[in-house]
Amino acid sequence: MSFQSVYGLAGQGMFVHGVRLNTVASNLAHAQVPAASAEAVYKPKEVVLAPARAASLAGGGGSVFGVKVARIVDSEQPAVVQHQPGHPVSDDQDRVFYPPVDLVSQMAGMISASRAFDTAVSLFSTGRHMQGRLLDLINVRG
Repeated sequence: MSFQSVYGLAGQGMFVHGVRLNTVASNLAHAQVPAASAEAVYKPKEVVLAPARAASLAGGGGSVFGVKVARIVDSEQPAVVQHQPGHPVSDDQDRVFYPPVDLVSQMAGMISASRAFDTAVSLFSTGRHMQGRLLDLINVRG
C-alpha cells in the first residue's frame, strides 16, 4: 500500500467522522428547543454512510476501500409532546413539542465518532512517521 493510499484513507476517515461529530453536536444543541407544532419542531439528523473506493494499491492491482457520507437524512420519529400550560410557545391546548433526540444514543454516537476520528488521525501520523523513517534510511544508505 502506498503512502498516498494511507493518507487518502486517513483523510477520508477524518472527514466522515468529523461530519458524524458535527451532526451529533447539532442534534444535542437542538434537543431541548421547544416548538409550537409538530411540523415546526427540529428533526434530528442521521448520517448515512456508504462504501467508497479510496485508492489503488501500489503494484497489487487491488483497491483500498473506505467509507463516505452518502447523505444526511431527517429522523422519521414523531415529536415528543408535553403538556405545559403557560409555556411561551404552547399551542391552544397547552401542548409543547420537542425534538425526539435520545441523549444517550447521541452521546454514544459522539464517543464512537470521536474515537474513530482519533484512529484516523493516528493512521495519518503513523504513515507520516513511517515515510520519514524511510527517507532517513535512504539518506543514510545513499
